[in-house]
Amino acid sequence: MLHRKPWGTEVELHLAGVPKGSHCRLQVIARDGRRDALGSWYVPYDEGYGEYRGSTMFPRGQLFSFEIVGLDGRPLLTIPT
Repeated sequence: MLHRKPWGTEVELHLAGVPKGSHCRLQVIARDGRRDALGSWYVPYDEGYGEYRGSTMFPRGQLFSFEIVGLDGRPLLTIPT
């Protein structure tokens, strides 16, 4: 879910299917190619999903996609906006 804010965009992510024990980072890619880090986490669950929140300085209209990457920088998932 994306929430417009005066300072940018608040992001709420519900994520399932990532193996337990994974270390992940969420980043956003703007339409002009700039990137912003939204946060990182460790996946503690076997089943169900995790809920993660972050924010970016980019306004909603400038967002192109989100990437979930491992700590090694390898992309795990790309989510278009």
